[in-house]
Amino acid sequence: MQTQALLFDLDGTLAASESLKGRALADTCAAFGHPVDYRRYADVMGGDWPTVTGHFFRLAGLDVDLATFNERFRPRYQQLLADEACLSPGADALLAAAQAAGVRLAVVSSAARWMVDAVLQRCGVAGRFELVISKEDVARHKPDPAAYLLALDKLQLPASAVYVLEDSAAGLAAARAAGCRCLVLRHDFNHSHDFSSADATLHTLADALPLLA
Repeated sequence: MQTQALLFDLDGTLAASESLKGRALADTCAAFGHPVDYRRYADVMGGDWPTVTGHFFRLAGLDVDLATFNERFRPRYQQLLADEACLSPGADALLAAAQAAGVRLAVVSSAARWMVDAVLQRCGVAGRFELVISKEDVARHKPDPAAYLLALDKLQLPASAVYVLEDSAAGLAAARAAGCRCLVLRHDFNHSHDFSSADATLHTLADALPLLA
């Protein structure tokens, strides 16, 4: 079936923002007097927020409630996004080609809506997507397929008509459980992830351009 829509994960896939999230997490731990290496974010990349923060709390030996941590984390991450967030290599070319071909575009992320909006606005692509799914839209998050199933329902498309673009094992599992074909983008934070069930791995998002031919 011809590709009718591309469903993009956000952090690490559409945008090169995984390292920024890791740095913001580490900087917030340090602000509480408990430094940790931001690169350990690779251990839990793609997981939901309680999993990610819980991992950093354990590494740092940090005993603080999540709401208090989030109050410190949010402005730090917002600043990093405002200063440094950018599209992943090849993203602009793929988005432009998809729009020219009449392929519909959606973002399907486990991140909170404020994070998603901040990245899309900083990267100048907020208006390109007809649908944005974020953490608040579903009760269960990747690797659960709920977010992708919701996207398919809202787009009124069968799984066979879309490609999912992901960058984590959790995201790949979610896409597969929703019945979707899935391409994964390799980068510095996901070398340890098992992508053997992906339809293909990409070095840049421009490698996905043949899907639109």
